[in-house]
Amino acid sequence: MKNIKTFPVFLLLAILVGSFVTLPTTCAASANEERALTFVSNVLPFDTNKYSATLTNVIEKPATGPNDYNQEKFRCTLKADNSTIDIDVTFNNNILSRCQLLTSSTGPVFQETSNENLIDTAKNFIEKYQAFTKENLSDMLNALSKVDSTKNVTATSGNIKMQISNYKLGIRDVTVFRWAVAINGVEYSYIELEYRDGVFKSFNDNRRIVKIGNTDVNISQEQSVELALQYIETYSYKAIAGTRDDPYYVDVTDFNVAMERISCKLIPYPDESSAFGPCWSVELPIVGDYGSIWALSVFVHAGSGEILQCRPLGTGTTGLHPLDEQNSNMWFIGVAVVAVVAVAVTALLVTKRGVKRR
Repeated sequence: MKNIKTFPVFLLLAILVGSFVTLPTTCAASANEERALTFVSNVLPFDTNKYSATLTNVIEKPATGPNDYNQEKFRCTLKADNSTIDIDVTFNNNILSRCQLLTSSTGPVFQETSNENLIDTAKNFIEKYQAFTKENLSDMLNALSKVDSTKNVTATSGNIKMQISNYKLGIRDVTVFRWAVAINGVEYSYIELEYRDGVFKSFNDNRRIVKIGNTDVNISQEQSVELALQYIETYSYKAIAGTRDDPYYVDVTDFNVAMERISCKLIPYPDESSAFGPCWSVELPIVGDYGSIWALSVFVHAGSGEILQCRPLGTGTTGLHPLDEQNSNMWFIGVAVVAVVAVAVTALLVTKRGVKRR
């Protein structure tokens, strides 16, 4: 086997990260300023009789790609005699998508109701958010009536799948409410509420920025695995081999699949119009000398059986499905791409071997 070519990876990292990351800039407040203040004052569970709300900072970050969003982030400050709370409210494409209580808050936190019953607290939040957005959230409210906030449970109402998760974060008690829009076993979008020691911490809502297309599932899990195995019989990817002074590319193909370790799950996947539909994510572990690549990830459309994508998985790949990748921060996307390139740059020369199903 010939030696691998070694490149100045740190230089490559600097160049690629610089090309993927756009720093936010501070600018004048936009038309969303009033909506941010209204949301903080009318929806968040703080006692407005004790707090006054002001906008202290606005940060704007334009979209950097077709699957990114124009983003505005507002820093709102709630002030009382002996309490100050800083809150970030984020708009993506002019849609309120996130709100977070910052850890820099000082003094006690005055909430409008007791935090002893988080079911009632969450219900009150969703009712006020329903009035704020002027939409029907009755399925979310119905799901709340079926559960106990002290337990990890799942409940459904219509196309809404609600999960309550309780866990410890250091000495803090964390409770997360998550209402997902679930169709034919696929969770497409969600509202999420987080409380720490009974105090509001964060809110997320990506339902109005995630487009849902055809949701039909016609391909079974078993069929999707078979389609993925058939596809990789002719699939290949390129790796760099050779010496530092004489590098060249080789095609890596003929994969030995560990059949007993195959995993498969339904996820959302975007089409050409960025509308999401059902997709089987099939992970095919490979055994043998494939450098740092340990599996192939194959995406099979659950409606048509079409192979949407196949990619090698190795050290540094994100492990995210497409919806998470679309909604993640561009900084992390840039770092993930750099890591993938670094894997390719340092890939070992691979010898061809037969496609086997172990």
